[in-house]
Amino acid sequence: MLSKTIAQLKADITPKLKGTSLNQVTDFYSTAQTAANRMLARIDTEETRRTVTMSTPFFDNVNDYALVSDYKRMIDIRPQTNRKNQPGRSDFTQTTPRQFSEKLTPNSFSIKYNNGVRSLQAQRLPAGNVITMDTFDTPTANGSWSAEGDASGLYTEVLNYVEGNGSMGFNLSGITGLADVVNSTSPIIDLSSFLYEDSSFLFFWIPVGFSSRFTSFNLLRGSSALNYKQVSVTSRADGTAFTDGWNFLRFDWNQATNSGSPDNTLNTYRRFGITYTTGVAINGCLLDNWTDSLGNLYEIEYYSECIFRSATGIWKYAPTDDSDILCVGPNSYEILKTEMMVDITQIIRTGSIRQTELNDWRLMLNGQPQSRYVKDPPYHGLYGDYLSRFPSSAITTITENYVFDL
Repeated sequence: MLSKTIAQLKADITPKLKGTSLNQVTDFYSTAQTAANRMLARIDTEETRRTVTMSTPFFDNVNDYALVSDYKRMIDIRPQTNRKNQPGRSDFTQTTPRQFSEKLTPNSFSIKYNNGVRSLQAQRLPAGNVITMDTFDTPTANGSWSAEGDASGLYTEVLNYVEGNGSMGFNLSGITGLADVVNSTSPIIDLSSFLYEDSSFLFFWIPVGFSSRFTSFNLLRGSSALNYKQVSVTSRADGTAFTDGWNFLRFDWNQATNSGSPDNTLNTYRRFGITYTTGVAINGCLLDNWTDSLGNLYEIEYYSECIFRSATGIWKYAPTDDSDILCVGPNSYEILKTEMMVDITQIIRTGSIRQTELNDWRLMLNGQPQSRYVKDPPYHGLYGDYLSRFPSSAITTITENYVFDL
């Protein structure tokens, strides 16, 4: 990979201006960004390959995960180690978001957009390490739950639930903005082997029209009211904002704060806390399906949407300083410069000269066209030459259009 900077790019572009000053390009950084976007829309450049460890592990009972911000196309999803002995959990195919949600095919993934947030949907073969903490079929199905603060009126909801035979409902008065449901009589569950590297998941139902009132949720687990771990969340498990209806919440115990000396072999004390804005009462909140799971860290290899990096290594969509580095090789650098000259020519030239120069730059990019007499023209252009040397390694999206019943 070349170690070119924006300053060097300016120096390499200047001779192509044929005596015109670079000062006539009033926003060089934006011009570079526009040219880079066009280039990356046509090819997946080798120099934008990145391999990063997922910010959260893969879990058996979770399908939505946060995705890196500069993601363009997936090359691979794999366990960090011992891939050879995990063939059933390391060969992922890509499908559309709808097909993924309908089929949940093992070892499949999809990229989902929701309110401007891009996330990864993935389904791996189960590892079998999910523990049910509480089904919430009734307030007394697993020890006895009680309401504190603004919460009151615990009841069993038999028509609206995620799993089992029901969910646990309660009302919020709206007076103080703080509410809890507490269970200090749960059966003993030993989670000590997880060493607090596990995560808890549960579903919370927000009645329609009230999602904007909820600020955060807090989960406690421990051996008594004085000895526990607690962790809070301010968004759903996939990083999106709370919404009306069922919200899937993830609580990572490696980020929990400690109170007293909790005994991780007991976990008989549990508390779910709610912080929301005061106002009118909110009736019909529901809790369901608390599970706990130890995930496995995976890494993803992908093509980035960025070709610019700061001097400190931060990947950027647009350059902001002459010291920024271009993630290009000799071939992709020539494409970038030529794409930039397409824009610059439209800025600094007029009339027939502009069109003549534009035709020359586009010929360099795209090569000579085929004809009925010349099927393989001698010059294929910079893009054609690049693709012949560096075909994309991205995983293609596979969709089933029809299922025939034979």
